Amino acid sequence: MARDAGKETLLERLFPAWPIKSFSVRAIAWWLVILFCLAIWIVILIAWLR
Repeated sequence: MARDAGKETLLERLFPAWPIKSFSVRAIAWWLVILFCLAIWIVILIAWLR
């Protein structure tokens, strides 16, 4: 069976077994905000411990 190369994205080609469509945009944005806040707190903690 031939693949429809027009509909697949680069990520789907790199990770064919990874269900990209299962992640919603809201969930990705939420995790990015959480990771950003965590990174800021780590930087503040490192600066405070010096």
